[in-house]
Amino acid sequence: MSSFISEYLQNHKLYKLLYRIANHDPEALEILFHDYGSFIYWHIMNYVQDKSLGEDIFQEVFIKLYLLNPQNVPNRGATSWLIHVIHNTAVTYLEKRSHQTEKDLFDSDFNQNTEALSIPSVEDEIISAIYVDELLRSFDSETTAILHLRQEGYTFEEISQSLSINASTARSKYARAIQQLRKIM
Repeated sequence: MSSFISEYLQNHKLYKLLYRIANHDPEALEILFHDYGSFIYWHIMNYVQDKSLGEDIFQEVFIKLYLLNPQNVPNRGATSWLIHVIHNTAVTYLEKRSHQTEKDLFDSDFNQNTEALSIPSVEDEIISAIYVDELLRSFDSETTAILHLRQEGYTFEEISQSLSINASTARSKYARAIQQLRKIM
């Protein structure tokens, strides 16, 4: 009986989508957006009441899902796992935001204000995510490592120590990569 349940759970649509996404199927990411985007956004808005913050967290969730390793695809409870990812991403994003220094806040606000006019809607960003794979492949290994470490919650100081580079170098490479990702999305 338990193998039947396990097999049923692995045939669940969300589980299959996550597995396809982890194996870099760009169509699966688009399907996830269309079929589960409202669900994800609704859960995010339970944590924040600000549309702009919600969209930022929404984007972070999809980037995290896009970078999903096939070994980390849940073998059951895909919906619960997705809610857990949403929760952790929202909490991490809000914690990072609250721990920024005044300089980081100024830089962040400046960058958001100057880029706000050119940032497309969240729907356009996710639909265009099929091109993100090519962009990620074009980054040098150091930038790719920085992106992965940031997604895992490391600070720029920790990343700089791990990769033996300046924190400012890590921060600027990350910012440039995110800017390129936003342009494509």
